[in-house]
Amino acid sequence: MIHSEADLTVSVPPRTAFAFVADPYNLVKLLPGLIDVRGVSERSDGTRRGRYQYELAGISLTGAFEESQYEEPALLVRSLSGAIEGTWRYRFEEAPGGTTISHAAELEFPETVLDRLPELAVQAYVDGELQTAIATLRAFLNAEESETGQ
Repeated sequence: MIHSEADLTVSVPPRTAFAFVADPYNLVKLLPGLIDVRGVSERSDGTRRGRYQYELAGISLTGAFEESQYEEPALLVRSLSGAIEGTWRYRFEEAPGGTTISHAAELEFPETVLDRLPELAVQAYVDGELQTAIATLRAFLNAEESETGQ
């Protein structure tokens, strides 16, 4: 199991940050290895599910995601199944001047990946994806704040 986590603070309110992250199509903007999100449907409770395609070291990994916890604007957990099993959790807490977003990923990769790459390399790749996601999320949300003048 690969575990990775990081925090960032952005200058928008929790609801704005939550709304951006809750839109599954925005994830393609944040995670370089995420190639596609499709087939997104909304359930009666407002949570979404859909399909993903992810690429790691030239290996295409596909599966499904669903929001297993959706507590706007404080917590969003997406459960992954298929080629990648696990969860991706986002916590949103009000902070001076904005919101602190905590990300945590608990992921299990298939043997097709682990046969090609040592687990430490997969860990480094996931850590890098998370750091890129944080930097990109900060850029999107701070740009949004600048455009709206919040």
